[in-house]
Amino acid sequence: MKRKGYQITVLETLAGLEEATQDLYRAYADKLRDFEDFWLSIASDEASHSRWIRALGPLVENGTVDFDQNRFNINPILSFTEYVNDEWVAAQQRGIPLIKAISIALDIEKAFLEKKLFDVVEGDSLELERVLTKLAVATREHRDMLEKVWKKHRELRR
Repeated sequence: MKRKGYQITVLETLAGLEEATQDLYRAYADKLRDFEDFWLSIASDEASHSRWIRALGPLVENGTVDFDQNRFNINPILSFTEYVNDEWVAAQQRGIPLIKAISIALDIEKAFLEKKLFDVVEGDSLELERVLTKLAVATREHRDMLEKVWKKHRELRR
């Protein structure tokens, strides 16, 4: 696959992961009505993240954004997306307790950071760096918010 085609595929795969995460959080909103606004808020953020990533596509096409083909490995991103989709199916079929939904969401947000999907590396174009930095900041905010809610609800269960 040619370089630009591969880069577009990577961006689409990353955007798809953000959309799968959005879908999962929307399912949680549907199943956990008392916390609907909470889940819809972070689902909306995930939709924004997907748009930010997709906006890079035309910039790859015109040469403004470029990254090495070894920069992102698609297979782990696809596996991660499959995991998120499986959690969506489980939530749809069985519903989910709040603390488990928060735990899963927290694991997902931590994984985004641990897999270093949004780390800026030397050679990243300015626009790619800008988007990755925004994604990293937003993901850390989600992680921190979920940790706070998780701790609060764990304390209530004691």
